Amino acid sequence: MCYDATVTGRANLLGLEIIVSRIDDALTVLTEGLGWSVAYDGESADVAGRVVVLDAGTVTVTLLEPSDSGPGLLSNRTPRLSQLVVGGEIDLASAALARLGASGLPSQAIDSTRRYVPPEAIVGVLGLDTALTVQVVTESPDG
Repeated sequence: MCYDATVTGRANLLGLEIIVSRIDDALTVLTEGLGWSVAYDGESADVAGRVVVLDAGTVTVTLLEPSDSGPGLLSNRTPRLSQLVVGGEIDLASAALARLGASGLPSQAIDSTRRYVPPEAIVGVLGLDTALTVQVVTESPDG
């Protein structure tokens, strides 16, 4: 079940983002216990807080420890699954967004390669207060 858009013809799961209270506690379990490696550890580009991206094989798992003060403050800092990230090449990502829109789910631009369906819309579908992000993949995971 690896990423291969030519075989699946659909958007693939690229990653998960989880909001955590203490990244260092989660890192111990995920790196030492599961053997996942840290691909990035630093400040989040999207909201105030520390983010760690873990290479979990065919997907990435992003841990976000949001700041409790300062600019770019995340309004809901409750630990939870905060994002499902799916995507593929531009035609697959565009088709997925069109199907989501046709089913009544609105999306908003994050930047030129990412759009998301807000948690308010997804909670009615999945029962989870999580966003669904659709990402355009511009190169293969192999580089």
